[in-house]
Amino acid sequence: MRYAGLIKEDFENGIGVGCTLFVQGCSRHCPGCFNPETWDFEGGKEFTPIVKHEIFEELKKRYVSRFTLLGGEPLEKANVKDCTELLAEIATVFPWISIWIYSSYTFEEILDDHDKLACIMYGNVLVDGRFIESKKDPSLQFRGSSNQRVINIWKSIETGNAELLL
Repeated sequence: MRYAGLIKEDFENGIGVGCTLFVQGCSRHCPGCFNPETWDFEGGKEFTPIVKHEIFEELKKRYVSRFTLLGGEPLEKANVKDCTELLAEIATVFPWISIWIYSSYTFEEILDDHDKLACIMYGNVLVDGRFIESKKDPSLQFRGSSNQRVINIWKSIETGNAELLL
């Protein structure tokens, strides 16, 4: 897996103070995407054990309550296995940390794909859906366009329907 960036004290991509990893690679290319430099699967930097150690050291801090995974696209075929392994380890080592996942795939699309579903099952919150420029709304919390949803993952998996948090 490759990554585009790491924000160690992030106040924007979820509730509370978080550590945020931007995964490299996305084939969806939403017009108006705020992060097109993350599209190239060969771009960014290699995700190494040193980078994982940096994340884990950040998550140990008392004031950090969240880990956010976004991109690029974490649920792309090229990324999903490594993202699942990372989230599984974070969920095991830091069970008190809230895990947020941003994906251009909708919850319904994820339900139909075993690998994507296996990945989000380690998360608490999913922000789903492609960014749609004509639906851009800067007043929305945690998302860029009005079609995107902030979803309680576990409640949604239980019911089979997207249960919104906002």
